[in-house]
Amino acid sequence: MNNIVRFSALLSIMLCFTPSVLAWTNDWQSIREATDGIHTIKSEFIQEKHLPILKKPLVSRGLICFHKPGSLRWEYQTPVSSVLITHKGDIKRFIKHEGSFQEDAGAHLEAMQIVLEEISFWLAGQFDKSPGFRATLEQAGQIVLIPKNSQITKFITRIELDLADQPGMIKTVTIFESKTSFTRLTFENTILNESIPPEVFQKP
Repeated sequence: MNNIVRFSALLSIMLCFTPSVLAWTNDWQSIREATDGIHTIKSEFIQEKHLPILKKPLVSRGLICFHKPGSLRWEYQTPVSSVLITHKGDIKRFIKHEGSFQEDAGAHLEAMQIVLEEISFWLAGQFDKSPGFRATLEQAGQIVLIPKNSQITKFITRIELDLADQPGMIKTVTIFESKTSFTRLTFENTILNESIPPEVFQKP
């Protein structure tokens, strides 16, 4: 389960791609219909890790690429370079060491698989169909996700998604690990339905 903590940010990644204007937030069906036309996603992100012992949050920056139905690249670019790639059911993690990426053979990929299965539901706009989280559609364009699994609640108490006005995006995703600790992701410069070369999902 430690990897659920390490990759808790992944739980929110693909939620930045739902439709705009408050009309699409009326019901789950509207959300699903709005995501039908999205096939690829590229977006920059800023991740802020807030902990009580820190005066300032830990800030990371990176890039994500997604191609339906299930190819995903989640890349941290600063302060430490690492890449998670899933493609055709195969999951790999790479860490940059001495100028080149090396596969992290010790990574617990089973936990990553759980995370990515959740993401696949959200990418399809099926937040209410997720096996791991119970979703509530709130007013003002917000979705709240509560873990169903008691094991997950030890690391994640809830996730809040604030949807953006721009089609196919959200403004922020906030993952609450406890009452005093949370991770917030802000997505920027998102591009939808642009061609992504296959090699992006094959190597760092």
